Amino acid sequence: MSHVAQGRPKQVAIPLGDRPTYPSDEGQT
Repeated sequence: MSHVAQGRPKQVAIPLGDRPTYPSDEGQT
């Protein structure tokens, strides 16, 4: 899970102010 956390950390904990265009589980951009 090291490479995953490095490549896309937004998937784990996405701050509302630090989310560019990541279609996470919520889908908010």
